[in-house]
Amino acid sequence: MKFEIEETVRRFAAKDLLPVIQQLDEYKPDIKLKEKVVSGIKNIGIINMPLPESLGGIEFDPAILGRVLEIIAETCAGTSFLLWAHYAALLPFILSKKYDPLKKIGDGQNLTGTGYVSEHSLKITKRGDAFEVSGTINFLWGMPGASFFVIAAKTSENGIFALIPSNAPGINVKEEHSKIGLRGCQSSSVVLNGVAVKSQDAAVMPIAEYEKVFNLSKGYALCLVGAIAAGNARGSIIRAVKYARERYQGCDIIINHTLIQGMVGDMLARAKAAGALVGDALQNFQEGGTNNLYLAKANATREGEKVCLDSMQVFGGYGYMREYGVEKHLRDSKMLCTIGESNMRILQRIVRENKDKEGWI
Repeated sequence: MKFEIEETVRRFAAKDLLPVIQQLDEYKPDIKLKEKVVSGIKNIGIINMPLPESLGGIEFDPAILGRVLEIIAETCAGTSFLLWAHYAALLPFILSKKYDPLKKIGDGQNLTGTGYVSEHSLKITKRGDAFEVSGTINFLWGMPGASFFVIAAKTSENGIFALIPSNAPGINVKEEHSKIGLRGCQSSSVVLNGVAVKSQDAAVMPIAEYEKVFNLSKGYALCLVGAIAAGNARGSIIRAVKYARERYQGCDIIINHTLIQGMVGDMLARAKAAGALVGDALQNFQEGGTNNLYLAKANATREGEKVCLDSMQVFGGYGYMREYGVEKHLRDSKMLCTIGESNMRILQRIVRENKDKEGWI
């Protein structure tokens, strides 16, 4: 099944994404074009893939989700990140096995989520049989355009993951951000003013269980960002090699120049190593611990940025021209590298939390 899924995603990327990536990379991409892309993702059956069969999925498989995002990112990291926002929103419910709130999401609904970033910016209080949520989410991926989004927050007694309709009373979705990269995934800030959330639309759990699910969701979601970074890096190499096979300089195509061969070989090694570490971390995710997830994200985004920079160098001055496409990979890589937490902060955190433990190296 894994092979069939990968081939289906590759065909989608080549047929539906590749012809429109320039339009998706505009400051204000056409809304109808984005809707068409989301429809294409839905049609190939990957939008709700992590969910149980009863909810239209094929059960949760950490590794295959990473491969899907990586393959799409080879063509368009922004579109891959849009799907990532959807998966990140599903994660808390999947990991806690509390699926009831998701039953109201039809296969055609566009779901986004703050999954793991909104906890500290929201105030939530219990009001009878419901919760009341207030606060500001400064950066919500997938908005505007989503029908639902997911928040994570604590009360004095419990932690909750709540599914909220984007048109609910008290919600103000701000204008879409203008970003240098990942323009295929829109983002905006959202203000919540006394938004009512029914208990049946939330996964409510004790604080200890909530924090466990919260941290697992965060680590897994960040590792999936690493998968996108590895795919984006590979996409930049594909463009660089194609150009090097066509560009004549010094009486020969430049792929035959030893300097270019050395650069391409180094880029391939970096990208493959980053992808392998991400794949290994996702494959072993359910065996416990999140350190490998964070390390894989930190390594993949850092190495991915370096690979994209070298890919642009293969083009020389043409690398700055939008028509060649490689500069998009570099801009996207920068957003992937710094989103959520920076690489150095992740690595410092891992060392700080594990420095006194035996066997963590």
